[in-house]
Amino acid sequence: MIEPYALYLRLPLNGHGSTTFRSEAKERGAEPDECWVLGKALEEGAYPDIVLEVIETSPLLDKLTVYDGFSVPEVWLFEKGKFSLYERSARSARGASHRYVKVSASSLIPQIDFALVERLSKHTDQLTALEELAEHVPAPKAKRKRS
Repeated sequence: MIEPYALYLRLPLNGHGSTTFRSEAKERGAEPDECWVLGKALEEGAYPDIVLEVIETSPLLDKLTVYDGFSVPEVWLFEKGKFSLYERSARSARGASHRYVKVSASSLIPQIDFALVERLSKHTDQLTALEELAEHVPAPKAKRKRS
């Protein structure tokens, strides 16, 4: 539902699916369920702005620690029908590693109503979910081209 939502809002959100990211120097690897870059293409060797992890069972490792190593600004976890949003905080004055803090809304895409997305994710019929999304999130008017 995130990508259709972004389309309705005309947000420059570029999806890259479950791309595998690796950093041998940092001895890390991750494959999010979905990831996005805002306003640009994902360049080779770069990492996404947002990752989504769908948690079906207890994770074997702390996903936030892994994504912190890649400097991913936001991590969205979807577990048991609910979103938990995490934003990467600034490095502490003492040079300690970054940490993620739980937030109530996305800083990168504040227009998205995650309560609505949670509700839509419970539909077993995708067409019904998309129709409900269209009812709740009217598409912005297209910009007119100047002659």
